[in-house]
Amino acid sequence: MKNKKLILIVVATVLVIGAALALILIPGSPLNHLLQNESCTHNYGPYTLHGTPTYEVAATAERVCTLCQKKQTQSVYAATGLSYETDEEGLTHVTSADNFTGTVLYLSAKQESGDAVHVIDEAVFAERNIEFVFIEDGILSIGDYAFAHNDALRHVRLPVTVTTYGCYTFANCSSLTSVELPSGITKLGVQQFYECTALTEIALPDGIVDLPIGIFFGCSELTSIRLPNTLVNIGGEAFSACAKLSSIEFPETLKEIYPSSFAGCTSLETLILPGLQKLHYSAFIGCTGLRSVFLSDDILEIEVNGADGPFFCCDSSLVLYTDAAERPSSWDKHFNNFDSNVSDEDGGELDDSAYHNLKVVYNCPLSDFPG
Repeated sequence: MKNKKLILIVVATVLVIGAALALILIPGSPLNHLLQNESCTHNYGPYTLHGTPTYEVAATAERVCTLCQKKQTQSVYAATGLSYETDEEGLTHVTSADNFTGTVLYLSAKQESGDAVHVIDEAVFAERNIEFVFIEDGILSIGDYAFAHNDALRHVRLPVTVTTYGCYTFANCSSLTSVELPSGITKLGVQQFYECTALTEIALPDGIVDLPIGIFFGCSELTSIRLPNTLVNIGGEAFSACAKLSSIEFPETLKEIYPSSFAGCTSLETLILPGLQKLHYSAFIGCTGLRSVFLSDDILEIEVNGADGPFFCCDSSLVLYTDAAERPSSWDKHFNNFDSNVSDEDGGELDDSAYHNLKVVYNCPLSDFPG
């Protein structure tokens, strides 16, 4: 009898322990979540706003830990503590944010009085402790350095209505990882995300025609970008020093790449430029990882400036493929080296004496491009 009771006690104990372990180990169980949340270091994604904040009514901002799925919420009102001035053209400017102390900024397109807000002035929110920025549609212009040097800034949502950006609007925001660009946006700013060293990827919506000078200069962690199918020009130094950029697809609408656009993008290996018409000097200077490039016979000019062609200081194994039957007359024969001609013989035999000489393979349709 005693043995039976002992066995029952042991079995009950094992069942209890097993049930407790199950609660701990089973993904999704409350206890599992609790223990994970207690031990997790927490890597939160960007806030999602549920509703539209006003000065009297809050919206709920929610973000989720990417590691343990713990949710964090807070109430967000339209930003107060701002100063405004109206110019001679009737446009109202945010001129100061000295009395704003929040970490989540929702910038309304209306003041507390109900009057419209149009412009964010130069450096108004620079060097602050703001982590998340939501700018409401209706804002028309953002000035130079408006949010620059803001080390805490992690997420930005821009409005579709902005038609004018100053320079360096989010420059040196070293924690910025997420940029939300609305469908319909057509304008971006010169050096807008200059040296945003935590930015790893971004998708640019269709409608954008030009990428301004230096827009992603020095974004050293940027690995991939989605270019819009409406893009026509890539400005000088747009992606300079983006050493980890390895994935990029160029649309057929792209016609011109300006000097040093991709200088020092050492992780690029293959490029397909299907509709390009002009390639400026130094466009891919120092892209030492490049091994194969395709240019269609749409290309009208490959520019050289002194010693610098578009592929100057790339690896000697780089090969250029084109569906052109022969070297177009507009291609400068010195486009890749100091003083040696690009070989045109039988698909481009290398001149061993010219380190920077580029092998060119003609009559190569895109379907046969080995890259």
